Amino acid sequence: MKCTKCGKEIKDGVKFCPHCGEEVKEVKKAKFCMKCGSKLQEGAVFCSKCGASISTVQEREAIAKPPKQVKRFKKAYIVAGVAVVLFLVIGSVMLNSDRAMYKAYVKFHDEYCEKNAEYEEDRKSTRLNSSHSTQS
Repeated sequence: MKCTKCGKEIKDGVKFCPHCGEEVKEVKKAKFCMKCGSKLQEGAVFCSKCGASISTVQEREAIAKPPKQVKRFKKAYIVAGVAVVLFLVIGSVMLNSDRAMYKAYVKFHDEYCEKNAEYEEDRKSTRLNSSHSTQS
């Protein structure tokens, strides 16, 4: 056990720290569910979050820290979830911008073709008119 004031190691059962004189207060350790990692209420026989059974007193006393694997998996799922959402948002934005660019291109192309067709007709009619006027 460590002293809460100076942090030095002290023996269990002493009332005062031999290094700094601070009164040693018994600190109760929180207990966590082995299945879901949530904090258990004192004297609980079942987990209030997932309903897992804490079958014997020995098992209940042995659970002093939350299992690291449960925490690690929760973090991994959160990170993976955020990555998937971010990927979907960026993908949809890019897809929509590509569609908008394509529509703009098609509109430009159609307008260009119309103007080009008008130009070609004007050019043909101008040639015909100029050739008729030179022949006369």
